[in-house]
Amino acid sequence: MTKRPLSGQRILVTRAEGQSQSLVDRIENEGGISIELPLIAFRATNQDELSKAIKQLNEVNWLIFTSANGVHYTIHAYEEQIREQREHFNIAVVGEKTEDALQSYGLKADLLPSEFIAESLLQVLKDELKPNDKVLVTRGQLGRATLLEGLADLGVDAKEIIVYETYCPVNGEDVERALQKSPTILTFTSSSTVRHFSQLCQERYIDLPNMSSQIACIGPIAKQTALMEGMKVDIMPTNYTIDALVEAIIAHVKEEKNNGFII
Repeated sequence: MTKRPLSGQRILVTRAEGQSQSLVDRIENEGGISIELPLIAFRATNQDELSKAIKQLNEVNWLIFTSANGVHYTIHAYEEQIREQREHFNIAVVGEKTEDALQSYGLKADLLPSEFIAESLLQVLKDELKPNDKVLVTRGQLGRATLLEGLADLGVDAKEIIVYETYCPVNGEDVERALQKSPTILTFTSSSTVRHFSQLCQERYIDLPNMSSQIACIGPIAKQTALMEGMKVDIMPTNYTIDALVEAIIAHVKEEKNNGFII
C-alpha cells in the first residue's frame, strides 16, 4: 500500500469554525492529522449603512468584494434586492474563493484578476473604470486600505462599508493545548490568524522564533504578517488557495524527506 504524502504530519488548522472543513479534509485525505484551533471568527456590522447602500445600487457602477466573507455578509440578507438591480452594476472580486462565494448566490463576477490580491485588481480596473464612476467596496474591518486608496488615485467616487468584523474566539490556554499535540506544521490563511496566534502566544510566554513547528502561509500578506511577528515562514504557494496550500505543504514535506530531514 502506497504511503500517503502527509503521513506522520500533524497540521494545525487555524481557519474559522465552519470554514475549515475543506482544509481538514485535504490534510486527512493525504494522510495527515488535523489539529483544529479556530483563531478567527466573524460577525455582521454596520447593517443599517449597508441596507441604505443596497437600496442605491442602481447608482453604482462597480460593486467590489475582497473576500468570501464580504460576499456573504453583503448578500445574505439582501439577495433579492441585489438580483433586482444587478443589470445596473458590474462586480469585481479578489480571489477564486470570493468568486465561488458569489456563485453560490447565483451571481457571476465581471472581473477577477489572475493574482488574488488588491494590487492586481487595481491594475485590471484601470482599463475598466471611467472618471467619476461610483464604486462600492464591502469588506471586513481588518482588510487593507490599499484598494480604496488606489481607487481614489484613479479618480473614481469610491465608498467602502465594513460589513463584518473579525475577532478571536479562543484564548491562550486553547493555544497551549493545541501546541501540546506537537504539530509539525502550522497553517495560516489570513493575517488575522497570524496576529491572534502571536498575541496569545505572547500571553502564555511561548517563544515564537524558536518554535519547532514549521509554518505555512497561504499568501504574501499572511507571510509578511508572520515575518513581522518574528516567525520563520517555510511554505507558501504561488497560487493563494487552500488546494495550492496543501500541494505546497506536500511538496515541502517530500523535499525535506529527500534531503534527509524529518519534520
